[in-house]
Amino acid sequence: MSARNGRAKLPNEVWTEIWQGLPLIDRINVTHVCQRWREIALGTPGVWCSLDFWFSFHSAKCACVECSIGSPKRLRSNARICDIFLPKSLHLPLLIQINDHDCDLGHISASALITLLATVLRPHASRILTLDLNLRNPSILPDLLERVNSFPTLTALMATTPFWFHSYSTPLANKVFTAPALRRLSLIGNWCSEYTAALHLPAVEILELYHTSRAAVKRVLDACPNVRSLDVWFPDESLYRERSDIEAFRVRVAQIPHVRLSNLCSRTIRTARLMYDCPDRPNYAYAFDSEPEELAVPIFNDVNDATFLSCAKPVDEVQASLAVTSPTRRRALIFRLEMTPGDMPCIWSSSFHGAQLKEIECRWDMWYLITPSMPSLPALEILRFTVTDDCDLVRPPIIGKDVRFPALRRVILQGDHPNDVVPTLWWDAVVTSLRVDTPPTSIVFDCINIGLDDDLSYDCSSSSSDCDSRNSDGGSSSSGSSSSSD
Repeated sequence: MSARNGRAKLPNEVWTEIWQGLPLIDRINVTHVCQRWREIALGTPGVWCSLDFWFSFHSAKCACVECSIGSPKRLRSNARICDIFLPKSLHLPLLIQINDHDCDLGHISASALITLLATVLRPHASRILTLDLNLRNPSILPDLLERVNSFPTLTALMATTPFWFHSYSTPLANKVFTAPALRRLSLIGNWCSEYTAALHLPAVEILELYHTSRAAVKRVLDACPNVRSLDVWFPDESLYRERSDIEAFRVRVAQIPHVRLSNLCSRTIRTARLMYDCPDRPNYAYAFDSEPEELAVPIFNDVNDATFLSCAKPVDEVQASLAVTSPTRRRALIFRLEMTPGDMPCIWSSSFHGAQLKEIECRWDMWYLITPSMPSLPALEILRFTVTDDCDLVRPPIIGKDVRFPALRRVILQGDHPNDVVPTLWWDAVVTSLRVDTPPTSIVFDCINIGLDDDLSYDCSSSSSDCDSRNSDGGSSSSGSSSSSD
C-alpha cells in the first residue's frame, strides 16, 4: 500500500486527533505535506487550540551571518507565527504555553517581548482556558498579567521558574487583574511575595506555592479565600526567621482541608509543623526529598482510629507514600524509597497503635517499613501485598514474636498483570512469616492478577541481611496453603 493510499484509509477525525498533540512547528509542517492534509488541518479549529510560545537568543555557537560578524545577539520568537494561527481556533478554548528557554533577556528585551505577547494574546484573552509558563525571567508573568488584565475564562494558571532565590521579591501581580473562573493557581519557584497586589481570586480551590515567608504565603491565601487544597514547597533557607507571631497564620491555614508540605528536611520540619499542623484537618501530608525525619512520625497520632494503612509506590517513580486513613481523616508521609533499613523512623507508638486497623495494603518491598516494633493488630482482617514490575522479591522481614493478627481472614498477593508470576517458595515464606491465632485453614490466601510457579528459583539469601537487621526478634509461625485465582 502506498503512503498516499494509507493516508486515505484514516478518517479526518483520526488525523486531527494525532495532530493536536504535536508541537506548533510540526502542526504547521503538516499543512505542507499535501493539499488534503492542508485543507483538513487549516479547516479544523481544534488543531490550533494549543499554542506554545517560545523565545530565546541565538546560541553562542550560532553560525548565522549576524552572529559571525559580531552583531549583538538577536531575540528569536514565534509570537508572530502564533498570531497567524490563533484565529484559526475560532471560538474554541485556548491552552497557551510560554517558554523563554532559560535565556536571560535583560530589561529591554523583556519589555519588548511582553509588549509583543500582550498584543497577540489580548484579543483572544476571553478564550484562554489554561496559561502555562516556564520562565527564567520571573518578571514576565506579572507584567503580562498587567498588560492583558482580564482573563474571564481562565481556569488554570501555572508558572515555573528555576531561579527561586533571584525572584524572591517578584510578585504574582503588580496591579489587580481579573480571573473570576481561575480554579488552580500553581507558582513553582516563586511569585509568592508580600508585595503582590491586593487580588481577589474567589474561585481558586487548588493552590501550589513556595513558602518564601509567612507574610508572603498569607498574602496569596488572602487573595484566594476558598482554597481547599494547598501544596507548599519549602526552600531550605526559608524558615529560620519565622518562629514568632504565627497564631494568626495557623488560624488561616487551619481552614484548608487538604494540605501537603513538600521538600521538608531537618532544617524546616519543626517550624513548618508549628505553622501548618492542624489535628482536625481531613487530609494532611508531609513530603520529603529523602528519608522522613523522626519529627514527621507524630502526624499519625491524629488518626489513631484509622482502619486502613497503605504503603505504595507508582511504577518507575522514586517517591513512595505511607498513608493512614480513618473515617474522617487521612495522614501521609511521602519520601524516596531508596533507603537503608535504619533510615525509616518507627511509625508505631503509644499514640498510634493501630488497634482499629482492618486492612493493610503494602507493596512487598516496602513491608519492612512498617514491621519494626509492629504491635499486635487485633482488628486486622485483610492483608494485601502488591507486586509490580520494579518490585524486589526480598525475603520476608522478621516480625516480633509477640505480634499477632487474631482477626486475620484474608491474605492477598496482587500483581499488575494476569501474566505475572512469582516463585512458590517465596510466597510460602511470606505466608509462614505471618503470626496468626486462628487455624490456617480458616484464612483465605488469594492470588489476584498473578500466578505461582513451582519451577521458578528463589534465592532466599538475596537481600536477606537487610531484612534480618530490621528487627531483633523472630520465630516460627502458623502457615497456610495458597490458592491462585485470576
